[in-house]
Amino acid sequence: MELSWPIKLRVAASLLTGILLIGIFAWPVVAPDDPLGVVSAPNTPDAAILATLAIFVGFAAYFVCWPHGKNIAILAVPAGLAVWACRSGNMAILMQQNPAPIQRQAIFDSIRFQSIFWLAIVAAGFLGVFLAHSINSKKEELTTKSADNKANLYLTRALTVVLSAIIAHIFIRMLAQDFSITDTRLGSVVAQPGTGQIAFALIVAFAVAAFVAKKFLHSSYIWPIIAGVILSIYSLTTYAKEDTLRFLSQNWPPNFFTHPSAAILPIQMVAFAALGAIIGHWAAIRFEHWRKHDV
Repeated sequence: MELSWPIKLRVAASLLTGILLIGIFAWPVVAPDDPLGVVSAPNTPDAAILATLAIFVGFAAYFVCWPHGKNIAILAVPAGLAVWACRSGNMAILMQQNPAPIQRQAIFDSIRFQSIFWLAIVAAGFLGVFLAHSINSKKEELTTKSADNKANLYLTRALTVVLSAIIAHIFIRMLAQDFSITDTRLGSVVAQPGTGQIAFALIVAFAVAAFVAKKFLHSSYIWPIIAGVILSIYSLTTYAKEDTLRFLSQNWPPNFFTHPSAAILPIQMVAFAALGAIIGHWAAIRFEHWRKHDV
């Protein structure tokens, strides 16, 4: 089943809405003072502005993509964040600017949980889409689910998050490393991957994870996106321990890490994970449609 041109145009319109309103128009909200600096979570007033803008972008994209806004407009905010992720400096720059082990530890501590903030911005965009859809459609009747069904649902969601994180972690290891060098203590170290390589690796990784989640667990793209947040926190904790950072600073240039995930900024993880998860989810739906109607 090929996408029709009207659908392709609506997808492009959704992406363009996020790129223009968030990626370009709102860039000053997060633009680092240093042109080579990295994008990080803004202060509280700017964060509130950004969250409000994300809701508006999701809301506007819904009508831009009408009548398929519910399914397509969700791309808008991740697309805008992806522009920021591409414009940002990388983790190697942070390590170069903070060469001492204690400085590096402070950097990792400061960004470790920032993926939660970027997830909240993506969620704000989804909220805007939901509000627009609620206004524009009839209220649906709520169905009551049994306790057993709820328990199975929670178990499936938890399994989806864990499985998605594992799949993404494997694919990131394969696709996001620049080059690897053997190390007698750490096993190996990897060089900072380029931004384009990070984008490709994350989109593919979470597209595969979301495809598996939809195909075999009948789960939404939301749970692989959440898995991206958990993977970011896990990586910036596990691969940034004090003794590891001390060893790296003493024996390797600042653009080397123990795992490619440790070289990925939180905004990069969330933005590209969201785009990949949405793509993988709908790829699974199209695959099922193809199996039923074209085979």
